[in-house]
Amino acid sequence: MTNFLEGLRAGLAAHNEVDAEKREIAQIISDLNQQVLMVSDGKVTAVVLEVTQTRSVAEMFGRDGKILPARRVFEALCFKQAAEPYDYRILAEWIEEDGGYPVTVSFDERRIICHDRPSLEQTILQLVQTATSGRALAELRG
Repeated sequence: MTNFLEGLRAGLAAHNEVDAEKREIAQIISDLNQQVLMVSDGKVTAVVLEVTQTRSVAEMFGRDGKILPARRVFEALCFKQAAEPYDYRILAEWIEEDGGYPVTVSFDERRIICHDRPSLEQTILQLVQTATSGRALAELRG
């Protein structure tokens, strides 16, 4: 008979590690959100949203001749007006693996893969320093 105990223990340990990474990533977003609220006098929040974009007819025809779906669904790091749930600006595409890290952040023609807290925090810092992020914050703050 096969002894599954070591495998089960390894599975539990892997789950605990993933859970800790997900909490850490959520804490980073929460820290960003608190600081966005401070700088915007409570008018703007920072959130990761699931976004659906509708492609134009021209965008549906890919560069390689393949036809792309009319709608694209993805997660994005956004600034969102606190009082209006549908008034938001996309700052970056956000891909968080099921296992927490790595997190891929794409903005300004850059695709940055973050493997840990310091690299994710540095990437978000680079993102919020862009003119695009500043404009989004100013527009939503009013």
